Amino acid sequence: MNLRTSNNLVVAIITISFSLLGLSFILGANPNAIGSIFSFYKLDAQVPAHIMSMLAGFAFCFVGISAGLDWRHEVFCF
Repeated sequence: MNLRTSNNLVVAIITISFSLLGLSFILGANPNAIGSIFSFYKLDAQVPAHIMSMLAGFAFCFVGISAGLDWRHEVFCF
């Protein structure tokens, strides 16, 4: 396996895993995990837990999709 193949494999795994993690948070999986992070910053009183979970889910999906879109960018292809 050469460097380009391993780089593409890592980017594909990151894209899939962040997108699935974001999708699971959007669909409501374990909102208390995200709620504890937001409560550290004292934001849990302003925003309900399921909304915070959806916001985090969209953020994870954005990271996953942007990693996948940068996959074919000239900087990342060797």
